[in-house]
Amino acid sequence: MAASGREAVCALSNEKVRWFDEFHYAARSWKRTRRIIVKIEHTDKGSHPRYVVTNLIGKPQFLYDKL
Repeated sequence: MAASGREAVCALSNEKVRWFDEFHYAARSWKRTRRIIVKIEHTDKGSHPRYVVTNLIGKPQFLYDKL
């Protein structure tokens, strides 16, 4: 489901919607690409994205919630 779809679900249900994903990124000053874990929450107060840079292996939601 796209991010705008998650926002719509939140707006219709008035419940918090959480979404986890990941991507790889390398800033010019970094010597290597890093794994970025993304957690986005949609609440009645808006969107709240959070990012974690890691080299750990595992599913994004597990790493974000448990570590």
